[in-house]
Amino acid sequence: MKKFVLFFSCIFLIITLKAQQATTIANELFTSMPSGWTVSPTSTWVIDNALSVSSPSSILGFVPNSNGDSVELISPWYNLTNYGHALLQFSHICKVSASDLCQIKYQELSMPGWKVIPTSTYQGDPMAYTGGQFSHLSYANWQGADSLAIPTNSWWKGEAFDISHEVSYAQVRFKFIIKKGSVPGTQFAYGWVIDNFKLIASVYEIKPPVVEFTTSISDTVYSTGPYTVEAKVAARTIHPIIQPIKLNLSYTYNGVTTHDTLIMTAIQGDSIYRAEIPQQLFGTTVRYGITATDTVGNQSTALSSYYIKRFVGGGATGYVIAGTGSSTQYYAPFYMFYSYGWSRSLYLANELSPASSGGFITKLAWHVSSTGISGSNQTCYFEAVNDNSILSNAWIDPTTSGAKQVWTGTFNPSTTGWVEIDLDNPFMLPPGKKFIDILDQL
Repeated sequence: MKKFVLFFSCIFLIITLKAQQATTIANELFTSMPSGWTVSPTSTWVIDNALSVSSPSSILGFVPNSNGDSVELISPWYNLTNYGHALLQFSHICKVSASDLCQIKYQELSMPGWKVIPTSTYQGDPMAYTGGQFSHLSYANWQGADSLAIPTNSWWKGEAFDISHEVSYAQVRFKFIIKKGSVPGTQFAYGWVIDNFKLIASVYEIKPPVVEFTTSISDTVYSTGPYTVEAKVAARTIHPIIQPIKLNLSYTYNGVTTHDTLIMTAIQGDSIYRAEIPQQLFGTTVRYGITATDTVGNQSTALSSYYIKRFVGGGATGYVIAGTGSSTQYYAPFYMFYSYGWSRSLYLANELSPASSGGFITKLAWHVSSTGISGSNQTCYFEAVNDNSILSNAWIDPTTSGAKQVWTGTFNPSTTGWVEIDLDNPFMLPPGKKFIDILDQL
C-alpha cells in the first residue's frame, strides 16, 4: 500500500554547432517552402505549422500509400571546393514505422548516383541511426509502440554528421527520402518532420564545445516557476570557453515577446553552470538557450522551451492512498535477500482520483510493517502509460522505456507506519493516464 502527494516537466533540447573559423554554407529554417529545394512527387513534402524548433514552422514528408514508392526532398547544390571539413546538421522528428525507409543521401556533382550518409559519420547515439536510417524506434519518446501517436515539440532531436571524408573539396547536394515498405497501414503515421537544416564548412577540423542541459524544463508545465536549469559547457580543444556563460531567454505572452539574458553561475569547476528562470504568468511560452564559443571560434548552442499551462484537471490534493492495507508484501518494493532486485507496480488513474484527473506527485510513501531492513542504492522511476495491467514480468530498462527518474537513495525505515520519500523530480500524471512505478537496485 502506498500513498502519494498530488500536486511536470520533460526534456527537450536541440543542439546546433558552429565550427572554428567556419563558414555557414546553408541555414534553412523552413519558414516557407525553401527556394532551390525540390520536392518529388509534388506536395509530398509540405510546410508544417504545428511543429517547429526555430518557429514558426518546419517541413513534413508523408509516407507514400503504395509499397515501394518514395517521396524525396532534395537540397540545392552547395560548393565546398575550398573546404576540407564539413558538418551536416538538422533537427527532426521521424514518426515513421521501422518497416519504411527514412534515409539521408548525398550526391557529388562530379560523380553520378546517390549514396547514403554512412553510420561512421554520425555524431549521436549509434542505436538511433541503426543501418543508416531513422524511424520512430530511434528514440524512446517517439513512441514506437504507437504508430498513430501525434508528435509534440518535446519530441525534437538534433542530429550531426561529420561528412568531411565524403564531401570535402566538392560540390554536393542532399536528399531526405521516405520509401514505403510492405507493411499495410504505415502510411497513416505522422511522417518525417525536418527543421534547422545547416551545412557548415571549415579548413580546420571541426570540434565545437559540448553544450547540453543536464537539468532543464520543457514541453508543458503546470506551475509558474521559478525554474532552475543546469548545463554542461566544456571546450573540446585546448582553447578555453569565452566567459561569462549566458542564458538567453524570450517570453511570449498574448502574442508579445520580450527578451532577457541571465549570467549563469559556475557550480562545479569550469564546466557546470546554473541559472534560475524567473516566474512567469500562466499562458507564457518560455524559450531559452545557451551559446558557447571558444577563443578560436568553435561554437555550440543548446535550446529548449516550455509552455506554462494552468492545470484544470481538478485532481486530488494532499495524500492519496492506493490499496486497502489488508495484506503485507515482502517482495515489493524491494526484497533484500536478492542484492540486485527490481519491482514494477501499476497504479490506475481512478485509484489516485475518482475522476481520473491526474496531478503532480511530489512524494511517495510505503506503509512499513516491520523495521530492520535497509535498501541501499535504490532508484525509482515513474512512467505514464495507457495499460490496464502489467503484460510482462520480464525486466524492462526504464532508461529506454520512457520512464522518468524521480528519486535515488537509501530506503531505511526506522519506524513502522507511513515512511515518506520526497521525490527528487516531481512527476506530473496527465488526466486519464495510469502510471508504472519502477524500483531498481543498482
